Amino acid sequence: MVHTKKLLRLNNSPVFIKHGSNNIDMIDNSYVHYNLDKLNYEVQKKTIIKKDTSLHEYTKVFDISNNSLGVYPKKDTNSITFIKNDNGLKIDSNLKLQEAASIARFSNNSKMLLIGSDVGSIWLYDVDMKKIIYTLNPRSDEISSIAFSKDDKLAAIGAYDKKIEIYDTTNWQLIYSLEIDSVVEGIVISNNNSYLYSVLRDGSIAAFDMKTEEVIYNKSLGQHWLTAIITNISDNYCIVGTRDNAFLIIDLNNGKIIKNISLQNKGLNSADFDENSFCAVFADGSLLVCDMQKNKQEALVALKIEDYTKAKQLIDANILLYLDGTVEKLYAKGEKELKKIVTLIELGEIEKAVNKAAPFMDNENFSNKFDSYMTQKEEIAQFISLTSQKDFASAYRLADEYQYIKELKKYQELEEFWHDSFNEAKNEIAKNPNDSAAKIRAKGKLQSFLNVSSKSHSIKNLL
Repeated sequence: MVHTKKLLRLNNSPVFIKHGSNNIDMIDNSYVHYNLDKLNYEVQKKTIIKKDTSLHEYTKVFDISNNSLGVYPKKDTNSITFIKNDNGLKIDSNLKLQEAASIARFSNNSKMLLIGSDVGSIWLYDVDMKKIIYTLNPRSDEISSIAFSKDDKLAAIGAYDKKIEIYDTTNWQLIYSLEIDSVVEGIVISNNNSYLYSVLRDGSIAAFDMKTEEVIYNKSLGQHWLTAIITNISDNYCIVGTRDNAFLIIDLNNGKIIKNISLQNKGLNSADFDENSFCAVFADGSLLVCDMQKNKQEALVALKIEDYTKAKQLIDANILLYLDGTVEKLYAKGEKELKKIVTLIELGEIEKAVNKAAPFMDNENFSNKFDSYMTQKEEIAQFISLTSQKDFASAYRLADEYQYIKELKKYQELEEFWHDSFNEAKNEIAKNPNDSAAKIRAKGKLQSFLNVSSKSHSIKNLL
């Protein structure tokens, strides 16, 4: 669930929102620019950029840079007006294009702007020089999605031709061309520039490894027309928006839905974060502001005192904590807890093991390991039984057959017993090297290991 701070209803469809240093900027499809107060999220100022005109309710052509420079296309003309928001909106410059723009996206450093047209042209605009400096290879159909990497070293461009092309922005050379199954609606690039994730019109999410140039997965997220993919700090989770009221939290490692929330709002167009709030605008005319801090401090306290069940409950009660790294702090504790959980499985306390594992089971890496131990609990019980009977030869053979047994605490205890026994036997002989009785006593200390193939050679050499 999410915790609403503010819900506004507008007459038109808001299509873009961005947190500025002092306020929040929002644009709707009828060329109205809104300034929102960052404390109470009320509209401070509303400016009509162009009267009596509007674009479709899912347009992607408006954008605002981190330096508060906005892109406003002139409808029915192949031109763009740039407006600077500096103590009021002021025209900065105008740009004439050969075709109508369908999408525009600033780089994160605000120095570049990529503009895509409705017939496949792609232009690179230099913000400081205020002119187009490069034309990329055209596509065969309308440009539908553009994304820069966090460091602006890569740019990914999707189109109706069902391809994503990835460019190196240092020289604007094409690096990869990725064939997909549907029109690209949104793209994000991982923080380390290793992976690309895209949501498609047919309701699927696709992941691409840019180092190996392989598709990692392409998974359906249900009967949705997907509209946007949004990440924050985390590289492991994202929000996926839809044209209906579904609001999805996705595990980017496997494409699985972690949470599916039904909102009152429909048609997620754009979203942005700051430390305190998540702001999202929807085609149905709504602005939703959610609390990013709700439950966060309580969850961190629960983690500190190792109450992982409570921590998971608090995180699940505010799913935005999946995007700011809080849930990853929980899952980082899973490896340590897994050792305790396996000990419970060894003792046959399965119900306790399951309960202790529950907070971590949404993490695929943890759940795979836990499931592996659970499916092999009979072998674990057999190993424990053999060690208690001091049938170490059979116990070691079982461990060689099932390698996971060697990760058990009971196996480590057996190895410690072996080393202690060997050292005691060694010391016994060292004290009386020519005493046959000492060798007999030493052999007695190692009696249980005489038939263990991996130990017999060491015992033979000692004796």
